[in-house]
Parts: sequence; C-alpha cells; structure tokens
Amino acid sequence: MRKFGEALKVSQKNSFFWGIRKKNKQVFNSCTALAFGVLALSSPAMSLAAPTGGNITGGAGSIKQDGLNTNIKQDTQKLNIDWNTFSSNVNEAINFYQPNVDAIAVNKVVGGVPSQLKGALNANGQVYILNTAGVTFYGTSQVNVGSLVATTAKDVRFEGDKAIFSGAETGKVINQGDIKVSRGGFAILAAPEVANEGFIRANLGRIELASTGKGEYAVDFRGDGLIQYIISEDEAKKLTGGSVTNTGTLRSRSGVVNITTQRAGEIVSGVVNLDGVIDADAFDTNAKGGTVLVSSAGNINQTGKITANADKGDAGQLTLFADRTGNYNGALSATSNKGKGGFIETSGKEVNFGDTFTVSTAGKQNGTWLIDPVNITIANSGGNLATSTVVTALGSNNVVINTTPGSSTGISGVPTTPNTGDGDITLNSNLTWSSNNSLSLIADDDIRINANITNSTGNGGVTLLAKNAHNDTGGGSFDGVKIDGGITLNGGALSVTAQNGNGQNGGDGDIAISTALSTKGLSLTAGGDVQVNNAATSTSTGNISITGKSKSGTGVLNASGTGNVTATITNAATFGNVNAQGGNINLSAGSTLDTNALTVGAATGTITTNSTGSTTTAALGAAGGAILITSGDDIDLNGTITN
Repeated sequence: MRKFGEALKVSQKNSFFWGIRKKNKQVFNSCTALAFGVLALSSPAMSLAAPTGGNITGGAGSIKQDGLNTNIKQDTQKLNIDWNTFSSNVNEAINFYQPNVDAIAVNKVVGGVPSQLKGALNANGQVYILNTAGVTFYGTSQVNVGSLVATTAKDVRFEGDKAIFSGAETGKVINQGDIKVSRGGFAILAAPEVANEGFIRANLGRIELASTGKGEYAVDFRGDGLIQYIISEDEAKKLTGGSVTNTGTLRSRSGVVNITTQRAGEIVSGVVNLDGVIDADAFDTNAKGGTVLVSSAGNINQTGKITANADKGDAGQLTLFADRTGNYNGALSATSNKGKGGFIETSGKEVNFGDTFTVSTAGKQNGTWLIDPVNITIANSGGNLATSTVVTALGSNNVVINTTPGSSTGISGVPTTPNTGDGDITLNSNLTWSSNNSLSLIADDDIRINANITNSTGNGGVTLLAKNAHNDTGGGSFDGVKIDGGITLNGGALSVTAQNGNGQNGGDGDIAISTALSTKGLSLTAGGDVQVNNAATSTSTGNISITGKSKSGTGVLNASGTGNVTATITNAATFGNVNAQGGNINLSAGSTLDTNALTVGAATGTITTNSTGSTTTAALGAAGGAILITSGDDIDLNGTITN
C-alpha cells in the first residue's frame, strides 16, 4: 500500500529555466524546427516544446535539459516544481529519476498555458501534473510511469495517507495516447471535463476518471483509494454538470476502474459516456476479476464493452449507477469459466435498455444482474426493459429488479439516493425461460403481473416483494402484488410478499391472484388481504403457505406431492377446496373460518383447523389420519366426513 509522508516544506533548492521563444519576425527553417521537435497543431495555437521555467519549491532535486530530453532527478521522497509550461513535442522526452515507486513529483503549471504532451513521459515513481488550463496527452504520447495524476486542480496537499486537491471550475484533461503505470499503480484523470480516447493500463492497480469541480476532492491511499468529494452545501448549489467520456480503452486487470461525476451527493447535470472498452478481467488464469464502478450525478450512456471476467478465479463486479437516467445499450460481462459468476448492477432513477444490450454473469455458480430504477415496466414494446432481454439474461444470470431507494450494493464510492417515484414494477409481456436461475422483483411500492411467467424446464424460482411505501388513492386502487398472469415454474418455488407500508403513506399490502399458479412451493405473505381466485398448485415436495390479515377467494389450493398446506390468518378467512395429496392441512383464523372440501391423501395425513369464531366447512376427507376442528363458536359441517 502506498504511503505518503508529512506535508511538503516549501524551500527552493534549485531552479532551471529552458525554453524556445519565437518572435514575430523570426523564421525557423525546417531543420531547426525538427531539431527542437516543433510541430504545428491543428488549431491556430503554436505547439509547445519541452517544459519551461522549472522552479523547485519543495524537496531537493535538479532539472537538466539534454537535447530532446528534460531530466528531473529527485533526491527526496517528495518534490514540488512550479513550471511556466509543461509540454513536450514528438520525439521529446520528460524523464523523472525518483528514489522509489512511492516517491512523488508534483508538477504545478502556473503559466496559464495548457499542457500539450506529445512525446514520452517516463518515471519510476508517482508524477502529478496540475494545470488549471488543462492537460492533453496527444496520440503520439507515450507515458510509462509508476503512477500518474493529471488534473486541473490548483493545488494539492498531503494529510496522512490522503492527497487533497483544490478543484478548478473549468478545464479539461484528455488522453489520446498510451498511458501505462506500474503493476499496482494508479492513473487518475480529474477535471470538470475528462475524456479518454486512447489507452490507459494499470494492471492490479487503479484507473480513475473523475469530473471534479470547484470544491476539494481527496484520494485516500490507505482506504478504498476512490476519489472523495469535499464540498460545502453553498458550493454545491453553484456547480454545473461535468462530463467523463471513454471512447478508448481502460485496462486494469484484477484492479479497479472508477468513473464518476458524483459530487458529494448533490444532483447536477453531469454525464458519463461509455462508448469504448473497460477491461477489468483477471490478471492471470487463477486471479479474480476486477471491479468497475461508474457513478453519475446525471446520466450514464453506455454503448461500449465492460468486462470483469475470470478463468479459474471468481468473476468480478460491474456497478453502474446514475442519479438520473441510465441508458444501457452495450455489453456487460462478469463471467468465469471455472469460478463463480460475478455481480452486475445497472441502475438509475430511470433505466432504458437498447436492442443491442447484453449481460452475463455466467460461472460454475451463476452470478446476479441487479436493475435498480425508480419505476420499471417490462414489456417487449412500450417499456423500459424488453422482456426478451430478461429472458436472455436468465439463461446465465439470476436477475434482480429492485426499485427500493438506497438499495445499491453498498460498495464504497457508489451513491444511494432517495426514491422520489412510486417504485412500481410492471410486467406486460410473457416471460419464458428454461434454467436454474431465478427472477426477483422487489418493489418499493406495488407489483403488477399482467402477463404469464414460465420456467419450463429449469429449477429457477420467482420472488415477488412489494414494500408498499406509498398509499394508492382513488377508485380501483390496489396496494401490493396483483397477479393477473399465470405463473408456472417447473422446479422452482414462488414467493409472494406484500408488506404493510410504514407511516401514514404506507399501503395495506394485499395479494390478489386471478390466474392459475403451478410451482414447486408457494409462499404468500401479506400485511393485508390474500385473495386467491384461481387454482394454486404446488408440485413435488413443495409446500403451500399463506399468511395475512385476511384470506378471501375460493381458488383451489392443491399440494399435489408430499407438501403441506398451511394458513395463518389474523382475521376472517375464506378458502375453496384444499387438497394435500401426501401431506397435512393446517388452517388457522383469528375470526370466522369458511372452507370448501378439505382432503388429505396420505394415510398419516391430518386435517387441523382452528378459529376463534365460527367454522363452516364442506366435506372432510382423510385417508386414515386425524381430523381436528377447533372453533370458538359454532361448527357448521355441510358435507360428509371420510376417514
């Protein structure tokens, strides 16, 4: 772990000035121009060549220009240099000779001229470039250093293991060249506008592209190493949005890539555009995949490829979190050939998935894809997320859709924001898959299943959880889980929960089922009413369990294998026929209990009912087991008893 020493003591140890000046009437011939590496820019501005005005203000060292090389020898662990300009031309090199990989050379450009780096930058330690006018690494640049910071910050100070930068309101840092840092090193590009159009490599280390503003930001090298924003509330209100764009390649094998326009939690119009490649795959065959964290105070637009794959090790994780809109239309992959699949999150207040979007967390044990919006409609047309995308994803991922606020993964550096929408999940198109992967829908408010859900051959189950944070009002309103499409799960269980919401705004938490269900296990848990108006069948060893304030509807409950049927109702309960082919029936109500026929098929199967009010039942059939009816009031038997 890199460790910083004490704060810099400012004392001038040495100074050196070297530069090339061109007067208005001076003309360079081509030979002279080539000798000094002076090339014309595509813009009207003149190309700068070699750093000028070097003045050591802290630490000890020397600066020497030798032909096309500018050599900086660093004698202390930290070195502060003020430069008038800090640029290089093609074929020029800036070389730092440092005591070790943890040595820091802070290069602060004070001349107000952008740094234009077209040649080589070499160092065995850490090089910081601070230029409020901006820094550009051109396509011809070759950077080979221990670690790199390029920023528009005005200044930097060191406090323990933290480097704290004073931000600037304007400026850009752009990489079009090739940046390589040592294994375990870091490459940080920080400015209001940051763009990578080239190649940045930091294997086993860290790459950070951060849109920064007027306030301070810190890098904690002892902690998670991610950029932290330090900004007052008044400063936050004055900020406008920044941007980070990657159209090139970021490679941090078994490392961390962090891309952010997040600023201390406030919402600004920041944007992250990801059109290139982010490679956080495993460094070698046995290593684990790395981590990619993307957070935006505004939008994320992703069309490129992001991976954290592994071979024998476990796959890594990809987390993309937008405070506003996440537009996902690229490829996301956290897979492993022989290890566990990884974790992928695609979140935003609103999320949209394009036709070319793909996601995979396949592995020896498949991983999870989490979608975390405010509201979402799953449909092949007219929705945020195509049903076909979910079907494809279920082939290699467990899929979790969660509209609960603050429900991110808890990864440091990934923000959580209040959910200001309803938090509803709606399924409007049939969803059919065949795998052992499961689907979980977790809604801050309500869930509407308006189409069929089928897992035809696999063992994957379905979980529906509605937290009912908002109380729907008006005619025909419903709070909870409403199932108007059939659910058939060959080998998986169905768990449906509708919680009572908290406080005055909370809903009742009802479950309403109007279509047939066939699953290997069924659990219905409601803070309010459970209404079953169609047949619900549990196969094999699966049980049927119902818990709620009340139970209504006369749909048949059928445990066709060896499972039990159990119901615990706080108030009145109404049931249709209840069958347990190889198990027991146990029904309990805190008020009246009304049932149709109750039948158990096994010789040891029992029927037990218990109510504090009256009990009304039709036929009772047991193959040899006990029948026990307990009632706090009348018992009304309207059929035969067979035992």
